[in-house]
Amino acid sequence: MAKRGAPLDDSGALFCVFSRKNKEKSLKTGKRMFAYTEKTI
Repeated sequence: MAKRGAPLDDSGALFCVFSRKNKEKSLKTGKRMFAYTEKTI
């Protein structure tokens, strides 16, 4: 649950989990999540 002013480390931890499970898939979803995060902020 990312909130305004939340540390980027929280999202980084999620990316680590994604990359461990699916490296290739995480890259695609990671870009989508990053774009969504920018719009949310």
